[in-house]
Amino acid sequence: MGNPLTKAFAVCAALFALARIGPRVIWAQIRPTLLMLTLIAAFQVIFTSPQRAVVVVGGLLVTIALAALVTLTTVGYGD
Repeated sequence: MGNPLTKAFAVCAALFALARIGPRVIWAQIRPTLLMLTLIAAFQVIFTSPQRAVVVVGGLLVTIALAALVTLTTVGYGD
């Protein structure tokens, strides 16, 4: 587990588990971004390298997932 991206995914997964958010809800949050992530990955593979594509798309995926986690665990203002 020396790769920073692997650690980020592990922390993200642990936070989702701690918040008791299931896979269906996580998938519903991530699914709308898959087309854009695929296009970004293709661009990165063509113009840089597959390794760079994994780092860029993996970082974006973790960031999107953490933003979804914050949104899902935030009580609405005025509740």
